[in-house]
Amino acid sequence: MLLGEVVFLHPIESISLDTGAFQTSVFQSGASNALAYADDLFEDFIVCLSAVEASWSAGEFDRLSSQAEMMVALSENLGLTQSALVARHLTMLIGSRDEVALAAVVSRAVRVGEASLASVLEFAYRRI
Repeated sequence: MLLGEVVFLHPIESISLDTGAFQTSVFQSGASNALAYADDLFEDFIVCLSAVEASWSAGEFDRLSSQAEMMVALSENLGLTQSALVARHLTMLIGSRDEVALAAVVSRAVRVGEASLASVLEFAYRRI
């Protein structure tokens, strides 16, 4: 096979933000400072996203399960709908131990999570 025949795939995810879900989350939390609350949530999301990838790499399925569930909750609170959906798929697959499917969904969860964070940052910078 020649190098010119190799196809490189660069999956791109479509990301949308549900600002209503985030506003509801802030209201229900009773947070007096919405900006500080958002910062904390996004920080937790970033740590969780890193933990999902690290626990998969280490083969720590119990930790992967708890981090995937946390990713669902954080994504829903932040209005990251695609991230929440992929994290739900991840939680369903963990028990099956289908390593190929699990690897694909972990990869997608990280890709969607990172794209969601990038979208939020881009949205925030446009509003400034």
